[in-house]
Amino acid sequence: MTAQRLTRQGRKRRQQLMSEAAKLFAHSGYYATRVIDIVKSAGVAKGLFYWYFENKETLFREIIKAARDDLRRAQARAIEGEKDPIKRISKGIAASLRFNAENEHLYLLFRSAGRQDRFAALVEESQQIHAEDTAAHIAAAIERSQLPPGDPMLLAHGVVATVFQYARLSASGSVDMDLDALCEFVVSYCLRALGASEVAVARKKARALH
Repeated sequence: MTAQRLTRQGRKRRQQLMSEAAKLFAHSGYYATRVIDIVKSAGVAKGLFYWYFENKETLFREIIKAARDDLRRAQARAIEGEKDPIKRISKGIAASLRFNAENEHLYLLFRSAGRQDRFAALVEESQQIHAEDTAAHIAAAIERSQLPPGDPMLLAHGVVATVFQYARLSASGSVDMDLDALCEFVVSYCLRALGASEVAVARKKARALH
């Protein structure tokens, strides 16, 4: 049954199953988590699970896609109304780190999925989508001469990989700084990697000569 055909109560119940399953998958792993574990955690009958999902793999894939979409919505809210491409990049990076910190189980689930052959393509697709979103802002910044010339997609993949890596370090407790400080550090790191500091220095030199 598709989400479009569900009643309001049905959508709520389906989301409940996805939320409980995501926590179990993140904690125990995909293979160790059984359908019976999911329905017990959600407090519903086993038959109801199959009303919403064909099987466990279908559910897992839906969770990955939903997490991807939720992250994109968080990014969109963070940059809404912002006209400056550099600020959009900065706010998008910070929003991504905050989303991962606030939904650590989804990050762990995503990371685990990327290491499994059956889900690797789905994770790569999600990373490609995030890179395309980021590339659009990088391209706009290059067009405005806020960044030096470069391939927006290649640069965007670097930003996405960097954010994911620091989210991993944060989740593992390897970063000795609070979330605000981490966001500030990663934003600064990415902007330097994109060449924003080089452009700023060049502009200062140009102003000094006139």
